Amino acid sequence: MGALLCSALALALLLAPPAASAAEVIKIGGPAVEGMFLTTHFDEEGVTTPAGRRYAAEYRRKFAKAPDALWALGYDAYNVVLDAIATIKQGRFKYVTTVKP
Repeated sequence: MGALLCSALALALLLAPPAASAAEVIKIGGPAVEGMFLTTHFDEEGVTTPAGRRYAAEYRRKFAKAPDALWALGYDAYNVVLDAIATIKQGRFKYVTTVKP
């Protein structure tokens, strides 16, 4: 039974969240993270929008490396704030004054 358990553990997958895609994880983890699987919400090769392609190209130009998922999230959050400010300035936003159950 012990040998079977050891074999099963040797085949176990290391699953990680999107933050694990940062280069520092691989650098620090070394062989311990070899073969790691992770989920992500950004991959430069999967960018389909013109704004996303501009962002990735500008990031590469400025930092000489590919943007990672955390930088892409920061870019998205920044643009959400800019859009909210523009929406309010243009009067397209109506404040909700009452909430009914």
